[in-house]
Amino acid sequence: MPAGFAALIAPKAPVDVLVVIDDFTAPQRRSDLPAWLAAAKAFDERWAKPASTAAAVKAWGTVRFVLTGESAATVATLTPKSRWRLLAKPQRLRDHA
Repeated sequence: MPAGFAALIAPKAPVDVLVVIDDFTAPQRRSDLPAWLAAAKAFDERWAKPASTAAAVKAWGTVRFVLTGESAATVATLTPKSRWRLLAKPQRLRDHA
């Protein structure tokens, strides 16, 4: 598996790339929360760093994360015009009220 977006971005023309990360499935099925959290942290470090994701969006125009579950999926499509909330400073829940 590539080390992250930086390993996939090349100076040549953009191409379609699919990376499947199955690190969450086994811990979820075992109900192993510590292992699932470790997989989530590794995903964040490898794929979801804002600077790395921004570089991939700049290189390809679109980056799509598809997070699947047992009965549903969540899709996040990032483009240069997307609101980059992941770059925003996290706020406490009570600050939204």
